[in-house]
Amino acid sequence: MRQLKLIPMSDGEKGKPGAQWWDGAYQCRNFEGYFQKRKQGRGPWKFDIEGVGFDGISAYVYRVREDGELEEEKVPIDDQDRITVNGRKYGSKNWEPCIEFFVQSVSKNLLRDPKALFGRF
Repeated sequence: MRQLKLIPMSDGEKGKPGAQWWDGAYQCRNFEGYFQKRKQGRGPWKFDIEGVGFDGISAYVYRVREDGELEEEKVPIDDQDRITVNGRKYGSKNWEPCIEFFVQSVSKNLLRDPKALFGRF
């Protein structure tokens, strides 16, 4: 990830829980080993959802490894669109889908019920 030069931080420092840094317009943090961000340092912290599992009941979020690198981890997602991270549930105000997640969700919902799509997003 690219970060602003004004706030230098090594990848190793990002690997420590509680670390915070900037990547362009996003304030980022290591939240108990998971990557979260918020735009311009305002609003709720959000997990990045990078996709859903083929099983339809799991999603992929980023973990921050000890060396500061990001890796995907599969987490459960329930029928109320809440993800479970470290045993706690987070609703849609605390996660942000990437475009692949949106496309997968659209495809899945259109196959089941075309009208359901507009109620979910």
